[in-house]
Amino acid sequence: MLNLQEIFSFIEVAKENGFSKASQKTGLPKSTLSRHVQSLEERLALNLFQRTTRKLTLTPAGEDFFRQAQSLTNALETLEKNFSHRSQKVEGLIRMTCPRDMAGMMLAPSIHSFKQLYPHVRFELVLSDERTDLIDARMDLALRAGKLSDSSFIAKKIMEVQFCLYCARDFSCEEENKDHLPLIDFSRRPFERLVFKSPTRKFTLKQTPIVLTNSLVANAELAAQGMGVCALPSYMGDKYVEEKKLKPFLAECAAMIEPVHVIYPAQAHLPKRVRLFIDHLVKEFSNPSTSKA
Repeated sequence: MLNLQEIFSFIEVAKENGFSKASQKTGLPKSTLSRHVQSLEERLALNLFQRTTRKLTLTPAGEDFFRQAQSLTNALETLEKNFSHRSQKVEGLIRMTCPRDMAGMMLAPSIHSFKQLYPHVRFELVLSDERTDLIDARMDLALRAGKLSDSSFIAKKIMEVQFCLYCARDFSCEEENKDHLPLIDFSRRPFERLVFKSPTRKFTLKQTPIVLTNSLVANAELAAQGMGVCALPSYMGDKYVEEKKLKPFLAECAAMIEPVHVIYPAQAHLPKRVRLFIDHLVKEFSNPSTSKA
């Protein structure tokens, strides 16, 4: 296969009618230019220049090669210009994954506001409660709640969430009966792993739930029907309170705080659309910090 650097050197020597002027223009030593041209001639098994002690001229084969080589370099310059320009435009597809229950109340508003700023960006959102391998799945980024374990990705903390207790507005239960609450539990973060704290005490809820699901949205809707008490991240529970579907239960108590990170593969040239969306998420939420995932 032909060597592009040798072709570039040949073109400059042909344009300048000699190695000295070509050396001055390109900054390459005459010996390097001469070596490139000689190697190119050997690859082609052709003499591209007619050499005399006084001047250097193209052979007929050299003239033909010069014309076609110039077309090639012009095409390469156009290719570079087109793709350099593309890297500056904010367009294209962002593929991301996040837990199902984060998509609606948390992520959807951020995608909407970003699309208003950059209407030519498209999204493919894969909702999964499993921790998808970003590389294998060819994902640009992911939202993850809780502890991070994979150190091969970059992580930015975009917010912290706290689990609180919620129930229907007409639900009533004496506080001293909390050991016998009808619990609506979340399989990915069950009550037995939540330590609730108040200004004076802390406690856990370990009784068998009346309903166990893998969806926080389903739990919220079941609680809104008056079936019992559920634990929701505050950003979700407070929305249901605003809509007058739920009310806080034991309002002075809250469970552990968990971080939410946006994670993405470490790479030298992060697409501009992805970098801008990450910055947008960070801006949308509070007090971000950067770390290794």
